[in-house]
Amino acid sequence: MRRGDQVTVRFVSGQWTADHRNMPMTGPAGYDADTDRLLDGAKDCKVKPTAPFGALLAVLAGDRDFPVHAVGRELTFKATGNGTLQLGMNDTAGSCSDDNRGTLNVEVSITHRG
Repeated sequence: MRRGDQVTVRFVSGQWTADHRNMPMTGPAGYDADTDRLLDGAKDCKVKPTAPFGALLAVLAGDRDFPVHAVGRELTFKATGNGTLQLGMNDTAGSCSDDNRGTLNVEVSITHRG
């Protein structure tokens, strides 16, 4: 994507869990507040601290730090730079995500700036 492109991410189907041994499945909004609190001991694993664990997130990966967006069922945003769109749940990659499981289907559309 290039700076100024309009990006729309729409959740189509799927469910996932931040801990397949101990946590229920969730969807694009992530866990409700009570369920999210069950993971308070792992709050350093959140990519976006203000969003619940499991929430569907979108971010551009590139030469600089771009904003992380909570997608929910659908999100449209303007790319603030050049990069590659990455989608994932609110649980950082690496040792934090070893116990994640699930599937995700989304539709992504990009309208390039003039």
